[in-house]
Amino acid sequence: PSLTQLAAMAREDPDALASVANFKIGRRGIGAVRWLTPTDVRSLNVEGTVALSRGSVEVYLDENEKPEIGEGLNKGAEVTLQKVYRIDKATNRPTTDKDAIARFERKLKKLAADQSARFVSYDADTGTWVFEVEHFSKYGLVDSDDE
Repeated sequence: PSLTQLAAMAREDPDALASVANFKIGRRGIGAVRWLTPTDVRSLNVEGTVALSRGSVEVYLDENEKPEIGEGLNKGAEVTLQKVYRIDKATNRPTTDKDAIARFERKLKKLAADQSARFVSYDADTGTWVFEVEHFSKYGLVDSDDE
């Protein structure tokens, strides 16, 4: 639901925000996180809790505020990161070399596995990388070059 829809839900029934299905937070051109189970958003401070940046997502920026796994936003979600490309060093643009793209997709699969995430898909044309997480930490191209 949009922020407007969430506000309307809260006005009608404040408890409606205790269990929001398909709750999604996104930044246009960067990516989105969609939680896989209903989510309690009654006291959620999105800006202080979720950071979506090019190639990565972090939820609970302050480790001391992170709830137990399965509570709050610290639970299963689908992450979509946009404009994640293998950059051609000669042109400084997304590569069109099929072998380089295949290597990059293998790298994304390995990164997902190394971060205990499940690789779902990668679209080299749009640079859209989708993966699922069981809970939150920092995910994506963390401390990585684009090779």
